Amino acid sequence: MGAHIVMPIQVASLTELTSWLAKYDTKKEVLDHLDRLYTQSNFTKQYKLEFEIRALQHNNLSVQEFYAAISDLWDRLSLTEPNVLKDFTPYIDRREEQRLVQFLMALRSNFEGLRGLILHRTPLPTVDSVVHELIAEDSCIKFHADRAPKTATPTVFVVP
Repeated sequence: MGAHIVMPIQVASLTELTSWLAKYDTKKEVLDHLDRLYTQSNFTKQYKLEFEIRALQHNNLSVQEFYAAISDLWDRLSLTEPNVLKDFTPYIDRREEQRLVQFLMALRSNFEGLRGLILHRTPLPTVDSVVHELIAEDSCIKFHADRAPKTATPTVFVVP
């Protein structure tokens, strides 16, 4: 908060500052007022991070790269949560479900079958266990793609 308070003091003369703060009786009231004026809420950060999470797509990233990218956004978003919620089990459970939904929605279409199976499990798996499954599935997809017969380029022979 100190950095925020220095700014108005630097731009105001002592007379202006005195008249501006005269309506407060205590130092705490002055500091609370300055804090309300110059401290931004986490809402802007939260909005930006939520937007980035929704825009992030698996596309050409490996499962591990995608998971690392979305986990970083989730970790940064969790820093904007009120402290009272960080130990509240129903909130934590709901947040983990929301993360699973965000993760599954952003996956490439070649994981559609596994995504459907995961969504119908009771109880829902954790994101970490889903990542483990996806890494295994991705390895199988790559293995079969490498072993698939290469299609030859069609050739036309012209006979005179």
